[in-house]
Amino acid sequence: MKILTLATITFFLMTGCKSDATRLSDAMGACSSKVEVVNSYGDTIRLKYNVSETILADQVASDWCKEKGKLYSKNTMNCSGCCTSTYLCQSEKK
Repeated sequence: MKILTLATITFFLMTGCKSDATRLSDAMGACSSKVEVVNSYGDTIRLKYNVSETILADQVASDWCKEKGKLYSKNTMNCSGCCTSTYLCQSEKK
């Protein structure tokens, strides 16, 4: 009897968790893996990307700032589905 009860509880927990994860994924929305420029102006660039592409997004910002002869710094980051980060190009500190 205990084994049947344990099996039933395990079944409901596993199927319930799976459907919750699916709903969470749907609520967060899909995010492409490529890095997209949302906007850029002056010494600021905003990128949108999948959280797994954080290193690539940092590299894109670094390259963009290097073209201006500056270093990049990540100013803000928000991840809900896709990540959106704002980077600032700053002069080298002496």
